Amino acid sequence: MTHAGGLRRLARAALAAASAALTVAALLPVSARALPPAPADAPYGSRIAFWGWSNDSRWIAYTRTRRRPAPVRHQEPIDEVQLMHRQVKGGELTGFGTMTGGDVEAWARAHDYVVGPARVTRENDESWRFVVDGRPIELAVRVADGVSFTVRAGDEVLLEHRFDKVYVGVTPALYPSPDRRQAILILSLDTGWIIDAGLYPLKLPPPPAAPAA
Repeated sequence: MTHAGGLRRLARAALAAASAALTVAALLPVSARALPPAPADAPYGSRIAFWGWSNDSRWIAYTRTRRRPAPVRHQEPIDEVQLMHRQVKGGELTGFGTMTGGDVEAWARAHDYVVGPARVTRENDESWRFVVDGRPIELAVRVADGVSFTVRAGDEVLLEHRFDKVYVGVTPALYPSPDRRQAILILSLDTGWIIDAGLYPLKLPPPPAAPAA
């Protein structure tokens, strides 16, 4: 092989590799390419960005980012991103929307998804009170017999869950659906060295009947 022929062959190989890279990039969801990385000092674990409810109260959009150590020391941490578009029915996740894996943030903004968190008050170290259209929703976190939580509306239990880890800090947010029949509870959970994020759908009790005229 002549020197010139070798250079031409290398050039063709480089062009083919570049073309393949561009094709793969074009197939990736926009937000998977454009989503900004987590802050350099962000702890390991996961976090959730909630992009809202559809106006018909059937769909939610959110992004979950999991940060884990690099397999080789002194390398940057690895962020794994899930782009989620989920159907919610009767207080349960029931299916995946067509935008799962796509640019769910832009989709939610373009379709006027609702991102109104309920007002929350911390009652003490283990309980929070949300208010949805004047109705109190209580979140209680128990640590004495293993970490678990209960969500109540009065005497009615809306949701219970037990964790397989011990957490020392909890930060909750509740996002009611536009029709106020369902809600998404998002918890940021701190073990002291790792931050976990949990997303829990629940069914809200019906609003009280309007007084008779």
